[in-house]
Amino acid sequence: MVPKLSEEIFAQLNAKPFTFKDLETARAPLLADGHALGTPRPIIGRLEEKVVSGLIVSTPAEAPAKKKEPKKPEPAPAGVASYEDFAKVELRVGKILTAERVPKSDKLLKLSVELGEAQPRTIAAGIAEALSPEQVMGKRVVVVANLAKRTIRGIESNGMLLAAGEPATGLTLVEVPGEVPPGTRIK
Repeated sequence: MVPKLSEEIFAQLNAKPFTFKDLETARAPLLADGHALGTPRPIIGRLEEKVVSGLIVSTPAEAPAKKKEPKKPEPAPAGVASYEDFAKVELRVGKILTAERVPKSDKLLKLSVELGEAQPRTIAAGIAEALSPEQVMGKRVVVVANLAKRTIRGIESNGMLLAAGEPATGLTLVEVPGEVPPGTRIK
C-alpha cells in the first residue's frame, strides 16, 4: 500500500521518484519554479459508510475480544505496606489542648487534641513513661486521624500521635513547626 502511495504522489507531482541516494545530493527546492504538476486526484479514496459496513459484515466473526482488566498491583510481601495501604492513612496537624495521666497506668496519657473539628478528640497515648503532661501541652503534633476508635483502659481513643524512639529510652513527638492550623492535612 505505501509504495503505491509514493508512486501516486510522484505521478501527481509530475516528478521521477526519489531514492535515498537522490536525497543525499538533493538541493532545495526539489522542484523548479514553474514545474508543471500532474493531474491532482485523491491519493487515498474515502471509504463510504456502506463499504465499511460491508467489510465488517463480510469479515468472519471472531471470538469476542476479552476486556483488558486493569493490571492489579502485585501484593506486597508480608510486613510491607503497599502504596494503596499507605494512601489510606490520613495524617493531620493536631494541637494538644490538655494532657493528664491515666490512673493505674504508668504508660498512658489521656490527651484532648484539637484537629479543626467541632469538638476536640480524646486520644490515649502510650507516652507517659517518656513525657509528662506538662511537656506535651500546647504542642502541634502529627495525628493519624482516620484510625478506628479503640478503647484503652476505659478511654475511647480516637486517633494516634506519631513519635520517634522507645518509651523506655526516650520518645520525641513528631512536631509541626510554626503556626500550621490544627486539622491541616499532611501530605
